[in-house]
Amino acid sequence: MEVCRATESHIDGIAAARLSNGSAHDDSGADAGYCRYLIEEGHLFVAVEGTNVLGFGGAIDVGDARLLSDLYVHRQAHGRGVGSALLAAAMNGAVQRFTFASNDPAALPLYLRAGMVAWWPLLAVSGTRSSLRPPLGCSAFDVSVHQAAEYELVATHLDRSATFRYWAGRIGARTLAVERDGRRIAVASVRVDELHVRIEHLLAHDEDALDAIAAITHLLGVESVSLYVPGCRTFAAQLFERRFVVDDTSVFMGSSLELVGPMLQVVHPGLS
Repeated sequence: MEVCRATESHIDGIAAARLSNGSAHDDSGADAGYCRYLIEEGHLFVAVEGTNVLGFGGAIDVGDARLLSDLYVHRQAHGRGVGSALLAAAMNGAVQRFTFASNDPAALPLYLRAGMVAWWPLLAVSGTRSSLRPPLGCSAFDVSVHQAAEYELVATHLDRSATFRYWAGRIGARTLAVERDGRRIAVASVRVDELHVRIEHLLAHDEDALDAIAAITHLLGVESVSLYVPGCRTFAAQLFERRFVVDDTSVFMGSSLELVGPMLQVVHPGLS
């Protein structure tokens, strides 16, 4: 077995390894565009044996920390140490590291041994527009990738411009901002599919998050909304008060609790 950086020639094998573990959504190893983003802007490694891809591990740098976005081993290669080898390659040189892990019993001990502590649950939640009252004085509108990235850079000192460009390039994607009485309070990346919106990334203060979500859903005119919310946020409790439900859970694991800043209210599990 050899572990090396992934290239275009490995993309089909990466997809096969991902799909061997069950159905996959977009922004996964089964998505060629996502793999190309990790190859060009992040770190994507494969474990190969001859021409066969045994597994893959992906990561991106967020400031001085490294986010593990993916770690999958082909079902036929489980139990051979492939995951450990890929994790070591993807995180090589990263002192600060984090991930939004699945609840896979095999994955959690692996990440703990790699110095990532389980801190809080990440909640996949969904609800309806009708449960969110239009906020007074707030408006949502489209902005450029540059404008969204600039706001996030000023607010967090993190340059997310490459990730915003990736998000904006997908079908149904929109980059939005929210203002209250002329003052910008949030930026977001979303994907709209008919009458549903998936809010994938939202930067806002605690007191503004719910109004930002409400303004976005009413701008888009959708019937339903889904998002990943840190279980440690008061924003999560506000959603449950409005009849949102938990569809799934995962775990934020990291070398430090502070690696997810207080303004990140909605998380993209792979790209934060």
